[in-house]
Amino acid sequence: EALVIAPNDLLHAVPWALLPRLQGLPITVAPSATVWARLSRSPSVIVREVGSLAGPRLDCGVSEATDVASAWNEVGVRVITENVPSRAAVVVRTLAEADIVHIAAHGHHAEDNPLFSSLLMADGPLFAHELVKGVQARHVVLSACDVGRSKIRTGGEALGLTAALLALGAQTVIAAVAPIPDEISAAAAVAYHRALVRGKDAASALAEAIAVTPGAEALCCFGGSL
Repeated sequence: EALVIAPNDLLHAVPWALLPRLQGLPITVAPSATVWARLSRSPSVIVREVGSLAGPRLDCGVSEATDVASAWNEVGVRVITENVPSRAAVVVRTLAEADIVHIAAHGHHAEDNPLFSSLLMADGPLFAHELVKGVQARHVVLSACDVGRSKIRTGGEALGLTAALLALGAQTVIAAVAPIPDEISAAAAVAYHRALVRGKDAASALAEAIAVTPGAEALCCFGGSL
């Protein structure tokens, strides 16, 4: 079983995995049923290159990025990674080149102006509006607090970092709708990527990662589960 949710503006930031009846169930949160159907009909991601990067001021950031890289290296996938916190330009370039991109960083959702929602990188914040050149990556994992939130404007359009990534080309985005402790986010991220390596789709991989990492229930799968 799997569940697809196209929420209204009041339900867009619900951590669905916390609801008792939904625990363990693969869940995808989509902007609309039409968008989900379009994204889910797309061919499966052929993973040739993975980006695994980290921002500063995270106890586990660089080690998390390294562990994610190791999971993909074990199956022979080329990985873009760094042993230091990455600069914003590196993140932008990696999003434009890799098939899957993992970013461990502090995040901020700007409620008053969602296009200023950001990830903190080594040289400062990377804002949603700076990704205007497009996103080649079809699958993006934001191991960062809060950036799964969106502001819904009149007409039902979601605005925020996750929504921007989906609008610019990503087909699946994993992000949190509430704060998660760094060590829990890191553990869930590694478990998630290991499930992907074994061939799980995004929603199933996330459900598995949450099941083995108590406290990670704020993570959600947005877009289409590829």
